[in-house]
Amino acid sequence: MNYPADKSYYNLNEELSSKKDAKTFKATCSIDSSEVVVKIINLTTTLDKTPMKIPHPQILNHLTKFAVQEEGALYSYVVMPFIREGSVAKELTSINGGLNETCVAIIIKEVIKTVEVLHTQGYHHGGIKPGNVFLDMETKPCSVKLSSSFCRKISSTEYWQAHGYHHIFIET
Repeated sequence: MNYPADKSYYNLNEELSSKKDAKTFKATCSIDSSEVVVKIINLTTTLDKTPMKIPHPQILNHLTKFAVQEEGALYSYVVMPFIREGSVAKELTSINGGLNETCVAIIIKEVIKTVEVLHTQGYHHGGIKPGNVFLDMETKPCSVKLSSSFCRKISSTEYWQAHGYHHIFIET
């Protein structure tokens, strides 16, 4: 299905998270009543951090994204699939005693394999944490998916220079 690039098609239901410049909602698409996630990013107060589309089965890509001008501010609406099981962070807080060692080992192994593929394709994932790792039990076999929100194309830098490092000169 092609998801519409118009906010009027999405009924925002439950707020899932709220940060300084972005809010994430569980929503319903009025075209087919499917559950989705809508992330609303204030582009007036932050750099464009809308996710990229990366062709990999373990990357949680957006379905559509579009800009909305309202109340004197520019917002990026990013529509993503809703993963019923949620993030590893949700699982860690809902299970008394956390996940068992075998589950943690499998999740870490899958995350490392995905990051290795990303690096091979020239991408960097700057936000690997339990809140950006999702457990998708609806796929067979069940899979671990990384949010594409923090994926960026690796820019060419010197081999000795940390990614994103900037020189700052202070004259005295």
